[in-house]
Amino acid sequence: MSVVTPAFKQFGERKRPGFSRRSRETSVGASEIGQCERKIGYEKHDADQDEEFIRTWGAAQRGISIEKSFFVPAMKKFYGENFIAAGSKQKRLVDGNLSATPDALLVNQPRNLLAGLMVPDIGPSGCVAVECKTVDPRVNLSRPKPEHIFQVVVQLGLLRKLTEYQPDYALLSYINASFLDDVVEFVIEFDPAVFAEAYKRADRIINATAAAQLKPEGWIASGGSESGECKYCPYATACRALRGDVPPGIDKLGFNDPQFIAELTDLAYQERDRHAAVKEADALHREAQEKIKERMRERSLRTLKTSDINVVWSTVKGRPSYDWPGIRAAVAEAGLDLSPYETTGEPSDRLSVTVTKRDRLVKAG
Repeated sequence: MSVVTPAFKQFGERKRPGFSRRSRETSVGASEIGQCERKIGYEKHDADQDEEFIRTWGAAQRGISIEKSFFVPAMKKFYGENFIAAGSKQKRLVDGNLSATPDALLVNQPRNLLAGLMVPDIGPSGCVAVECKTVDPRVNLSRPKPEHIFQVVVQLGLLRKLTEYQPDYALLSYINASFLDDVVEFVIEFDPAVFAEAYKRADRIINATAAAQLKPEGWIASGGSESGECKYCPYATACRALRGDVPPGIDKLGFNDPQFIAELTDLAYQERDRHAAVKEADALHREAQEKIKERMRERSLRTLKTSDINVVWSTVKGRPSYDWPGIRAAVAEAGLDLSPYETTGEPSDRLSVTVTKRDRLVKAG
């Protein structure tokens, strides 16, 4: 029996002080707004989690610990009284169904504060929002995560709307969880259109009366596979069942609703156009990769690392495979029965779209 693990589990699963789950259920927070809307919908409407799902706490506790023990005291030491609304003094901002809790705010700053990050002038406000993130050292941070961009834009918007501070920019910092001296910073500019969309998104999630009203964005973003966000979703089983909920009964070949047919026709055209665009983009991607390989082969290079890029070309060892027909034949010859070891995967669905007539002019080139 482990001695340390249960102690860590009890200590690490404590709720973050000052924020109750009840208060967060009444609005969609900035840290949630960029996640899969169906997942957040399940969360806000108190849906049952998958029985096999285990919610881990390590990464969240890591972030809290580094923010509390290093980020806040370091920034406070350096910027003094100009580093506000941080740590125990964080303020939760709520407007309708949208909320945010910025990590901190830097005030009374010179207009060239972010000049080293390609922003020569932060504007007349003299302040910027500051968001602290911790990341695994293996993560490639060529650009900030989209959900984090959405998060800080919402923070900026609510600060501008509900407080005296009017920041135009947020500083999004990623701290290497293994080496705290390795920090990558990005500047995010306030975008009124994105902020307006956040309100619509929050309203849609909170006001939904059924999960089917919310898009399975995690599944869509992962290319139709349960990887990425779906892999860690506590509602993956319910979402999978909803996505594969094919209507019962026979196909209605004589179905006649002109408006519905026109709508489905347009959607079918969109699906085929986007399918073709994906294939074209994939081909262009492989072409770019091949050009990189050709140029590196010319210089006998396997790696190239600069301040802007890191290219690594390596050999990947082949995976072992098995001759299943041969194995089955050998097992049958030995008089063994494999049926007790057979498993059946969960049912899924398949959508096939064919366009048989397209009255469109296609030009070459």
